[in-house]
Amino acid sequence: MTSDGNPWDHPDWDDSPEWTEEDFKKAKTPEQLWGPEYKNFLVRKPGRPPLDPAERKQNVSVRLSPDVLIALRATGRNWQRRMDEALRAAFVKQTP
Repeated sequence: MTSDGNPWDHPDWDDSPEWTEEDFKKAKTPEQLWGPEYKNFLVRKPGRPPLDPAERKQNVSVRLSPDVLIALRATGRNWQRRMDEALRAAFVKQTP
């Protein structure tokens, strides 16, 4: 930072001249340098990757007895996942 408080006017940056019109004309885009597939690495979609529709969980409303709910919540974080696993083990036939 210089004495006038401008962080972009650093004395060590004098060896990096401003770009001219010729420099901009010679510049290449990332696609030109690394190919079009490289753009996928530069641009990331927000959120988690989508699951296959067969793997997606569905929202349901279930009424549970208070003591059952207390016991489930007492198992700690991710109690809904553990409830899903227990229901799957009890009701879904596993293929060998």
